[in-house]
Amino acid sequence: MVLWKFLWAGLTAFGAARWTTLEDAFVRSGLIEEKTFFRDYAVSSTLPGPTFVNLAALCGMRLGGVRVALAAIVLLLAPGLVAVILVLAFLDPSELWVRHLFNGILVGAVGVAASQYVRRSGRLSGLIDAALAAAT
Repeated sequence: MVLWKFLWAGLTAFGAARWTTLEDAFVRSGLIEEKTFFRDYAVSSTLPGPTFVNLAALCGMRLGGVRVALAAIVLLLAPGLVAVILVLAFLDPSELWVRHLFNGILVGAVGVAASQYVRRSGRLSGLIDAALAAAT
């Protein structure tokens, strides 16, 4: 069940939406406390490498140890890797519709990040918190 949540995040979320998908999967289901999740998110942001990979590893460690952490990383990254390989094999980036497709994906990712900021802005305790959240 836990591994399915990592695979689902890998299949359905791109860019900044990945950590919010992980939050929905683990915090809302009660597997990880919200405070612990956001502490792990802060730690994963300071570590080298992609934040969502670090966060997946930390969540996996909390939920089942090293094996689950390794499986979480693979399940989170595999769908995107397959998608990139297929794109490189079959799509020509010089075609106009392909550029429009990827611009649309970019706009969607920015929209997801903005909506998550707005959704969580009620939890911020002051102007400094809000400024730091907006800057990141």
